[in-house]
Amino acid sequence: MPLTRRQLLASWPAGFLPNDRIDRPALVRRHNPVLRQPHPRSPLSLGNGEFAFTADVTGLQTFPEFHEREMPLCTQAQWGWHSFPRVPGELRLTPYGTYGRQVGYPTSPEGQQELYNWLRENPHRLHLGKIGLRLNKSTPNALAAVHQTLDLWTGILDSSFQIDGVPVSVRTCCHPECDLLAVSIRSRLRLPVVFEFPYGSPQMHAADWDHPERHRSTPSRQSPNRFAILCELDRDSYFVTIGWQGPAAIKQEAPHRFVLEPAGRLDFVCLFSPRPPRQRTRTPHRPLSVLDRHPVRRVAAASGNRPHLQQLVRKVPPRDALVARRPFRPVGPGPSAGKEPRLVPLHPAQCAPNRQKPGIRRSPLTQDGRPRGPR
Repeated sequence: MPLTRRQLLASWPAGFLPNDRIDRPALVRRHNPVLRQPHPRSPLSLGNGEFAFTADVTGLQTFPEFHEREMPLCTQAQWGWHSFPRVPGELRLTPYGTYGRQVGYPTSPEGQQELYNWLRENPHRLHLGKIGLRLNKSTPNALAAVHQTLDLWTGILDSSFQIDGVPVSVRTCCHPECDLLAVSIRSRLRLPVVFEFPYGSPQMHAADWDHPERHRSTPSRQSPNRFAILCELDRDSYFVTIGWQGPAAIKQEAPHRFVLEPAGRLDFVCLFSPRPPRQRTRTPHRPLSVLDRHPVRRVAAASGNRPHLQQLVRKVPPRDALVARRPFRPVGPGPSAGKEPRLVPLHPAQCAPNRQKPGIRRSPLTQDGRPRGPR
């Protein structure tokens, strides 16, 4: 008679059973992607589920033309959408017979090509801005000693390379809860950082760099170690706030291009927001310390060798994890009657928060676990 899985595990000696503790960081980090040469189809992306930043081998968006046709380098957020001005006119629909009646569908662009394309292309995703280093190289293939690693456990992107024999190190990460990018640059070259903002486009790269007259990028607020920009595209707008640590200066070189020039080591953050930020964008002593404010990171850092806290870290789900739970409840006679109760899945109405009117405590399920009908 074949053994069940439970019987097989029960027959094993205790010394052969796997250890209950799981080294979760090591389990995740063994899959860290590592790049040692640039490839147009292999940029790495950072994000938190609501905001995403795609970088090349420099840790920023220094060579967008190298990736444009294969995997564009974009900065996008869930709220980042743009629409072209509406084309005047009324869209003509093509009637189709549906269940004995005529229903119109927009299926033919004949005689209304411009209006038809406007409806199909709007709204579209928006590339919020390009952030890259200013180098004297036109292609990433000119860089030497390229090494880039994305830590899947912390979400930190470490990039290192050499320019004319001089090493450059860039560390990049996204805030776990805000649409904010934190960057730390170490090099003797004092490389400037370029911020550039495009017009919207329905194409895959979500950016139009050929029509600077169609939108505006206006400095809205400036103070020591802080610079705010208002980006306006037709009827859409958003704000970009840049904060940095240490001696540096920012200037506007073109209508939509701003350059941050450091006098030494450079740490900066860049916040994207659909509305003016309520608080001043603080530049932490370590820009990458934004990750320390994540609750899972705080518990993991404080756990140390304490098993009960380590178990807590293992049980905390990721922020963007979708955990589908289907609770069960016992039905029928209990152990007092000498029988095991039967488990019946709960109805979704019973799993949701109680929204019934006061005084009504009637269960949505019958005794056998079926949905109860109306009275």
